[in-house]
Amino acid sequence: MTREILCGDSAAVMGSLPEASVDAVVTDPPYGINIKGKAWDSGVPGAEAWAECLRVLKPGGHLLAFAAPREYHNLAAAIVAAGFDIRDVWVWCRHNGGGMTQSDIGLAIDKRLGVESEVIGKRCAAMWMYNVDDNLRSTTTECHAIPRLRPSSPEGRRWWGWCPGFSPGYDFIAVARKPLRGALIDNVMTHGVGAINIDDNRIPWGDEYPGDEHCSSPAGRRPTGIMHDGSQGVLDLFPRRGGKSAARFFYCPRVSRRERDEACENHHPTVKPIELMRRLCRLVTPPEGLVLDPFCGSGTTLIAAMLEGFDFIGIDCSEEYVELSRRRVEYYSEGSDAE
Repeated sequence: MTREILCGDSAAVMGSLPEASVDAVVTDPPYGINIKGKAWDSGVPGAEAWAECLRVLKPGGHLLAFAAPREYHNLAAAIVAAGFDIRDVWVWCRHNGGGMTQSDIGLAIDKRLGVESEVIGKRCAAMWMYNVDDNLRSTTTECHAIPRLRPSSPEGRRWWGWCPGFSPGYDFIAVARKPLRGALIDNVMTHGVGAINIDDNRIPWGDEYPGDEHCSSPAGRRPTGIMHDGSQGVLDLFPRRGGKSAARFFYCPRVSRRERDEACENHHPTVKPIELMRRLCRLVTPPEGLVLDPFCGSGTTLIAAMLEGFDFIGIDCSEEYVELSRRRVEYYSEGSDAE
């Protein structure tokens, strides 16, 4: 059994791993958007790191890597430059509550001019609460009123309501594959990787099961490359059938407060849900396979791999996050339930 969490530069550490020894790479690398001024997020990983991923992957092995929409092109270009084939892009839709909000240009102009903006009322900053039994967001039970401002300066009022962009609502997941050796079937039979595990990721039919010979699989619908967090704003975007939203077919919740705290006080700024990472690992990793996360952060991918019965290797350049990953893996290995 392989369960390793290593500290250091990802490309350098991967250089010590044997060639063609890893079944899948599933990772949430730096987005390159300077999130909260973190030095490690100053740019997306370059081709050098992805070339090492390519080297250690078995022929036909998949690489799944998250990206911010505005930096996806840079990430994909680096992955292709390393020698991977881009196969697809998956999307995780999420409610923007709790994400990085976009500042108002007019209010920023007031601040630049040293002018105090006018208070014109108060607005409610909702505190979303979770049902810890099923990890679904419930109706807001707390509301903190904060001042609603309007620019005071003429220059500020001219640009009031203009912002740098939208609030974040989705993440891209690059789906890449190391080139096959021969035909796909030959590659799968020889190396055990190269295809996507559809049946173990089907979405249950529920009340809509056709129950006839025309049904493709009694196990459920074939999954798509779209997942969502279960928030009402996302649910409303999907068509309804029989009074139920079809969005339930792609459900994957956001990280709950309980999952963040667990007993490990996870304060990493870009934590992904364990359930989401479990699905990704399950889609591209063969039974008892080895998952590599070269940018493991707080260790969510490693926990997901472990809970799915896979071996794992995690790498991070931060000693703080490596220690956090070790604590979280130990916590979940002792039988604590992942939501």
